[in-house]
This record gives sequence, C-alpha cells and structure tokens, in this order.
Amino acid sequence: MNESENYMVGDAYKLISINDIKVPQGKLPREVNVSKLVESLERSKVMDNPITIDVKNILVCGIDRLEAAKRLEWKEVPVVYFNGTELEKLLLSLEENLVRKEFSVIEKGEMFLERDRVLLEMGLKTKKGSNQYTIGKSGQKVKTTSELAKELNVTDRSYNQFKQIARD
Repeated sequence: MNESENYMVGDAYKLISINDIKVPQGKLPREVNVSKLVESLERSKVMDNPITIDVKNILVCGIDRLEAAKRLEWKEVPVVYFNGTELEKLLLSLEENLVRKEFSVIEKGEMFLERDRVLLEMGLKTKKGSNQYTIGKSGQKVKTTSELAKELNVTDRSYNQFKQIARD
C-alpha cells in the first residue's frame, strides 16, 4: 500500500461537521479510551490526530476521538480523507488501533491474526514456505513475520505467542 497515493489531502486536514460522518455498523468506541480522550480534549481543546474518513464520509479510523468530540458537543472535527480499497481501510484501522490503544492479550492476538490475514490477501505478507525476497501481487517485497513484529515493537516470539493465544 502506497499511503501517499491514498490520502487525498496529504498531511493537511479539513474541518467537517460531526453529523456528516457516517459510522459503519459494528464500529464501537471503547469507553476507557473515550473517557481519557474527553479529559484530554477538554484540557487542550485540540484534537492532535485527525479522524480518517473515506470520500463518502464513512469513518475509517477514529471512533473513540469522534465519540469524545460528540460528548464535548463539538460541532466540527478535523479529518483526513483516505481513498483506499476496503482491505486497505481495514489494514489502516488495525494498524492505528495496535499503535494507539491498549488491548488484552487475546484482543491483541486476534488483531495480529486479522492483520496477517489482510496482508496475505493483499499479497503483502510471506506465505509459509516462501522466503524473505518474495515479491507480492503489487510488485512490492512482501513482509516476513519478523518484519511485521518489528513494526509493532514486539519480538517474533511474542508476535507468534499472541496469535497462538487468540487461536486457542
């Protein structure tokens, strides 16, 4: 995924009405995160990380930030537009959540498994039996488990253990 091609406004953001953002069914905020965000936004009055939406104003990333802004009765929020495939949107959401939020061991393992599944489907992760120099569907070098673990600041062993716990 070449992120610069998918973001329509680059590093800039736009303010839009909270009411214009459509939340996909099943995307639910996590109360522990929303409470912390409400406190932070109440103090700073600034949302450092814009909410990510697609060209149809459907939420891609930022459900907790959106909910916190609603509770504070903000009328507008900063957004960036992401113009990617459904798999790219899912991958972006998974990766943002893995970096920004705290999860139980099982939840983290489930997210690692889902991330691996999405990357495999996109042709961006090595399959069992391939080597580190394999080229994927998109012509990009595919990532190994070691590289994926390193991106999330965990060891290979921990990465695999989280996934095994989620499977069991």
